[in-house]
Amino acid sequence: MQSAFEYVDKVFFTPALPYEFIPNLTEALNAESVEETLENSSFLIVEDDKVQQFLLKRILMKQEYKADTVGDGTEAVDWVKAQRADIIFMDCIMPGMGGIEATKLIRKHESDNGSTTPSTIIGATALTSVAEHKACIEAGMDYVISKPYKSDEIIKVIKKYVAFQKLN
Repeated sequence: MQSAFEYVDKVFFTPALPYEFIPNLTEALNAESVEETLENSSFLIVEDDKVQQFLLKRILMKQEYKADTVGDGTEAVDWVKAQRADIIFMDCIMPGMGGIEATKLIRKHESDNGSTTPSTIIGATALTSVAEHKACIEAGMDYVISKPYKSDEIIKVIKKYVAFQKLN
């Protein structure tokens, strides 16, 4: 099912009232492409390992995306309070405030401020246990990827979540 999302441009949620469906369909057909939306997206990389931070930033730069970087969860929370990121790549385990705690605080900040479009938070971990991935999702992350970063997986998940954000 996950692989099907790379081919999906628009999702309509039910119940769709007949008089709303045609205008929504027309809007979807006339909407800008995902690539055009990506150009306007803001990215934040939260990673304590400078090598991993560099690699992920390089992957994004090759796709012509600009990303800001911070080194831990505390900096990430402060950054998000000052400005918004469309997509946040969050290392799950970091010294000091880890990604799970930072995600919870970011989600609380979004909730307290009535954010209509919350950031997409993509967790990144070298651990492969189901419990670790579950903890990340329960904290409020939208998706979890494994390290080391793989270019094709990064691009696929970005396109999926930018398309999803476009719907909201």
